[in-house]
Amino acid sequence: LLLGAAFVFWASGRGRQSAQQFMPVSGKLTDGIIAYINSPEADTACGPCLASANNFLKEKKEAELREKTKDMARLPAGEYFMGSPEGAGDPDEHPRHAVYLDAFYIDKYETTIGDYMRFVKDTSGNYPEWAKPNGKFNIDSGKEDYYKRLYSLLKTCETCPIAGVTAQNAQAYCASKNRRLPTEAEWEAAARAGSETEFSFGGNSVPAGDYAWHDGNSGAKPHPVGEKKPNPLGLYDIHGNVWEWTSDYYEKWYYQKSPNNSYASATPALDAEHVYVTWSTPDHYLVLALKHSDGSEVWRYDLGPFDGEHGYGASPIVVGRLVILANEQNGPGSMVALDAASGAERWKTPRRAKRAAYCTPCLFEAPGAPPQLILTGWAHGVSSLDPQTGKPLWELPVFTYRVVSSPLVAAGLIFAGCGGGGSGKPFVAVRPGNPAQGIKPEVA
Repeated sequence: LLLGAAFVFWASGRGRQSAQQFMPVSGKLTDGIIAYINSPEADTACGPCLASANNFLKEKKEAELREKTKDMARLPAGEYFMGSPEGAGDPDEHPRHAVYLDAFYIDKYETTIGDYMRFVKDTSGNYPEWAKPNGKFNIDSGKEDYYKRLYSLLKTCETCPIAGVTAQNAQAYCASKNRRLPTEAEWEAAARAGSETEFSFGGNSVPAGDYAWHDGNSGAKPHPVGEKKPNPLGLYDIHGNVWEWTSDYYEKWYYQKSPNNSYASATPALDAEHVYVTWSTPDHYLVLALKHSDGSEVWRYDLGPFDGEHGYGASPIVVGRLVILANEQNGPGSMVALDAASGAERWKTPRRAKRAAYCTPCLFEAPGAPPQLILTGWAHGVSSLDPQTGKPLWELPVFTYRVVSSPLVAAGLIFAGCGGGGSGKPFVAVRPGNPAQGIKPEVA
């Protein structure tokens, strides 16, 4: 496949003052002067001066933005759809589902050979595989002939799209421009350009030759960017020519689950006043308390980023006036107890982790003994905490695989398992410990 660098984004940064005449003036604008200018006692001449300065700076900022995005299209924030319409596309493009995106800019043209090879020269690296020194695909010295049929084009067509770069190469090129690769959702929103049909130009592939270089008209080679008609957003070669990288990894059944959670997302917990719901994205693991009466938000708590290859799937539990959540992920994790009324953190206990765990904790209540909070995970095995303080009581590290299931209490025992795809799935019954009586946990 000819893999080309995807569209790249502009990421704004703070610009330097370029007009020297402003520098000494700004140096004299002390807090006192600024306070005076904004006060009711300020001379009336200050108003027009400030308005003029604000207009100047606004126009300057807008001009800089226009310059930086002159070959880009802007998509506003809002709801977009991922996936193909019913009856169209491949099985891994269904079901179609809604996603919310922040506003973003995207390049109108695919990255060209000329632009990319200047980046290669500047960095002395990130070679496309057909130009990699001593590489097997090198068109001058490599053993493989894959790119040699395109020798003249790759050597001379600076306006043709770059091909043969890795995702890491594409990311490095974007970073050099203070940009990034689009996500799959962003790319698809840009490609569809608001259309509901199979292609941005309609549901019929007959006009494809007007918009794309494809198997039927390309001669099995890339062509200079921008020669075909653009889509409604002004993006060229969004169909055909070369493949384009996005920042997402491919997963065959991705569309059949929520994009941010596991196949079985968290189950809400509730008490007499509130419903407690949790979910995660890579950047935020949130719990919200909602009123029974109208669903309005009472409080929210953010546990921070969540790193798990299958998203997040554990559920909160209510113990008295506490809402308790497991946060065992790929890296340092914790168990957290929040005040059910206010969302304030009551205790937080660090947890080791070998792999993300998806267990929902439960209570073990033995006659005449304080209740124990039971958890399962690869690093700690079957373990117990004091539900009121978070203090570790005991642990029995019996697992050799990650934990997805939740523990079950029955007949005075704790039942739990672990396992992964293609591996064995050990299942154990544990007789819990009792630190107050000096009893240690053991496999029953």
